[in-house]
Parts: sequence; C-alpha cells; structure tokens
Amino acid sequence: MFCPKCGTEIRNGISFCPKCGGKIQNQTEKSPDVNKKTLDYFNAEDYLLRLKQLIITVKKIPKKIVVGIVAVVVVGLIAVNLLGHPSTKNLDAEELAQEYFENNMVENKDMYQTCFDYMMDDLSDRIKANAGLLLKTAGFTPMFTKQRDAQDCADSAMILIKSYFSSDKSSQKELVKAVTQYSSIEIGDMSKEDDIVTASVTIQYLDITSVDKAMLESATTLVGFSRIMARAKGLTQEVIRGKAGFIVDAFKDTAENSEERKSSTGIMEFSYDKKRKKWFVNYVDNNLLNAYYGMETR
Repeated sequence: MFCPKCGTEIRNGISFCPKCGGKIQNQTEKSPDVNKKTLDYFNAEDYLLRLKQLIITVKKIPKKIVVGIVAVVVVGLIAVNLLGHPSTKNLDAEELAQEYFENNMVENKDMYQTCFDYMMDDLSDRIKANAGLLLKTAGFTPMFTKQRDAQDCADSAMILIKSYFSSDKSSQKELVKAVTQYSSIEIGDMSKEDDIVTASVTIQYLDITSVDKAMLESATTLVGFSRIMARAKGLTQEVIRGKAGFIVDAFKDTAENSEERKSSTGIMEFSYDKKRKKWFVNYVDNNLLNAYYGMETR
C-alpha cells in the first residue's frame, strides 16, 4: 500500500508513514466517517501515484530504447493487421471471373450441357412452330398436307439432331464456344468487408435465341433443316451424322455476323484463402452465369 499523503510505499499494518508522519487509515478498522466517495478518492489517488512512478521509471529509460520498443510494437500491429486482412491489390477480379465462367468448377460443371439443351430446345420450338412453312420453302409441300404431319417430322428431326450432338461432344462444345467467345465481363464497384470482396459485374452476351432466329432466316439453313425433316422417319443416326454437320457452321456464321447483344448485371463475391494465399470466387448470381452462356435472364 501507499501513503495517501506523500505516496511512499509502506507495509501493511502500520499507523503512521515513516517518511512524512501522516496517519495511515487501517483498512481492517471500520470507520463510520469513511464512505464510498472517500474510498473512491483514495483509489484514484493511489492510481495517480502509480502513474507518476511509472512515468518517472520510463523517463529513466534511454530514449533510443523507448523509440525501439515503440517501433517494434507499431510494426507488430501493422503485420497483424495485414495478415488478418489481406490487401485487394493482388485481386484481379476480371481474370478470376473469366476463369470461373470458363472452367468446369462445381457450380458450372454442367453449363455446357445446359447451354446446348437451351439452344436445341429453342431451335426445336421455332422449327415446330414453322414446320409447314419450312417444308414449303424447301419445296416439300406435296408430301405434307397437314401442319400436324409437318410438326411430327420436325419432332423426329430434332430427336435425331440432338442424338447426333450428344454422341459428338466436340461438335456440341464447338456450338457452345460459338456463344461464349462473344461474352465479355465488366467489373464495376467493389466493396470489402472482413475478408470478402463484393463486386458489381455486368456481362455483355450474345443471346442464343436471337442467333437461332436469324439462322432460320437463311435460305441455305432452311433447306438443310427441311431435308432432314422430310426424310426424318427414314434416317438413322449414322445417316444424320453427315447431314447435321451444317448446323455448327450455320450457327457459327450467324453468331459472327450478329450485332445483337444483351447485358445482365449481378453480384460476385471473392474470398481470400489464407493457406493457399490466393483469391477465389465465393459466390455468383445465377443470372450472370446464364448470361455468359447466352441464355436470356429474366
């Protein structure tokens, strides 16, 4: 304990300070005059005296040593801060997004198949809706007097076409690539909270349905589909293999000449893997994934 008058440290149990002679209140005695405020006052004085002694002690330490200690503490704090909160300077959001959309990650490992199915379903609906006109344009009208017969042929033709592409994955992938090669990524505003960076992302893309529509307006393509439709019920998969190849070229040529582009905006999140010391995609809005593969988002 300390003398409340001069601050000298004294042992417990004595009644007077050996330095200044001030009376020491025995803490074991109950004093009716000592209330809570008085005790708080004594505690405050005690803290002040300790602080004065600490300041005196620090002043005795050489200045160079104090500066060194402060520098070490500051560097330590900065290091902890950097390790705990990685910098975004090495985050290339656009490159990570491009890699995410193109690679077969868990979230989009089936996107090639989904994109192809979307393309074929749209093409099938368009062919069936205009089956009679397609056959008439190609000169097969006498063979089909009813629209229903024409639609049946369209169904049979599309089943064969889908079967062909399902067995020829390289052609299927080529069709999808004809779409994704025109997709572009634009990274907008970014914000960081803890170890997660949220970015606004816009995808400019070539819409598959617009390509299908334009493709069926080509006379060469119409004849190609009509020939398959007219003979669909008599064709085998081996025969269709040599007749459906034109679809890849027709789609690629139409996509290349198309100037129609759409856009979709959404959110992507990036997280930092401290063990691997690299950023990775943590979350992507579904509409962005669909847009990149040419599928219209709603």
